[in-house]
Order: sequence, then C-alpha cells, then structure tokens
Amino acid sequence: MIIIALITGLIVAKIKYHADFSRFNYGGMTLLIVGVVLQVVLTVMTQVYIHPLTEWIIRHYTLWHSLTLVLLTVSVIQAWRQSKNVGYGSIALGLGLNTLVVLTNGKMMVSSEALSRLEPVKRAIIAEGRSLTHGTAQTIRFEVLADIFYLPFPFSTIISIGDVIISVGIVITLILFGKHQESL
Repeated sequence: MIIIALITGLIVAKIKYHADFSRFNYGGMTLLIVGVVLQVVLTVMTQVYIHPLTEWIIRHYTLWHSLTLVLLTVSVIQAWRQSKNVGYGSIALGLGLNTLVVLTNGKMMVSSEALSRLEPVKRAIIAEGRSLTHGTAQTIRFEVLADIFYLPFPFSTIISIGDVIISVGIVITLILFGKHQESL
C-alpha cells in the first residue's frame, strides 16, 4: 500500500503541479538514512546466514526493529517541523501507531481474521512464528492498531491503520511539495 501511495503521490504532483523532485528536500535525512540502512542490514543478515552474527540479530530482532521504527518516526517528525508539510505529520502518526504495536507486542501483530485471508504460505509463516516482523497471539495489545485489513490487490497483503495513515501522508506530502513548487 505504501508503494502505491508513493507512486500515486509522485504521479499526481508531477501531472498537476509539474513537480521537480530533484529539488525535494527532506529535513530528517540523516536519521532516515540510518533507519533505512539499519533495516536493510537486518534484512540481509537474517537472509544470509553468518554465524554467530545472524543468530545474535535474530535473538535481538525486536530491539533492532523497534529502533529502526523509532529512527524513522523521529526523522519524519524532524522533516515535519522543518517543512510544515502536514503530510509528514500523518506519516509520523502512522509510524508512531505501528511502533506502539511493535513495542508492546514484540512484533507487528496480525489479527486472526486478516491472517485467515492470506495465501497459505504467508499464513503459515506468520502462524508458525517463523516471521521476524509479524506475529499473532490470542491477546494482542492495541489490536485495533495491528494488521487487521486484508488487501488482495496488487498483491496479497495485510495492513494496519498506521499503514493507511502513512500512505495518506505520503500522498499529501508529495502533492503539497508539488503545490508549493508551483507557487514559487
């Protein structure tokens, strides 16, 4: 959903406002880069087995994943404060909601109903506890903020209210960037 929001925002801003994204200035770039690089390293290190480093990352994945979410949230808040673009506020809120679920549950939790709608392979990975990022339980803290919505298009996935808010924020951010450029 977030990728669709990014593409939608880019297209609308480009067509409606002739936005020049080479002039896009992101105020929280340093923390954003650190958060994204950390997430990429975590992903690679859990897919390419390098003993004992991979084992250590897997044991402490919740901590590292939470740190990544906090870094991304803070970077978006910095960008919001510097630019006053309300889209960043929406992104920060969505990230904060997702971070709350991860911090209180150890993973982004998935409701049983949403889980039941996933394709069998994805469902099994989450249900059997083999996913580092997603889980399910009888009791989910902040369940209303967990992944509770199923999206069959463009690919079978589950999303949270935070994901929806992030996506809306991305579209708003990009459109307001284009609109601001047009007014210069």
